[in-house]
Amino acid sequence: MSIVVIADRITNALFANQNVTQAMMGNVDYKCIYIFNNEPVRTFYNAYVWFTGVPFHPNESMDMAIGTSMLNGIEQQIQTPNSPPYGVAFARPKLVSTALQLGSIPPQTHLALWLRRTLLANARPAPIDTCGIQVAGYTTQ
Repeated sequence: MSIVVIADRITNALFANQNVTQAMMGNVDYKCIYIFNNEPVRTFYNAYVWFTGVPFHPNESMDMAIGTSMLNGIEQQIQTPNSPPYGVAFARPKLVSTALQLGSIPPQTHLALWLRRTLLANARPAPIDTCGIQVAGYTTQ
């Protein structure tokens, strides 16, 4: 795991391109990110997360799961990028109505979120393949 801010609209900011062997054999890889409330004093109440754009490629999918660590905790580490995390339940929320509920995130606190990318065997290259993640909730003054 690293402490790197993932910039918006940056190519390969989270997952690298798949290589030829992965495309032929199929591949599943995992990444853990943290949703961080950078507010100095306000809690982010009833936070929820969903995909704003799922991959356009028919041979690839993205799923997400809330991590097993507590608020502000360090999430479990996996042996390799292809090792699944233990004890998480992946989902594919594509709409606000199906978003994963994160609860409230206090100021200067983070919560772990796992992402799983699945590439089917014999996948063809995709010229553009993007996926966005949206987090919403509310704060009080």
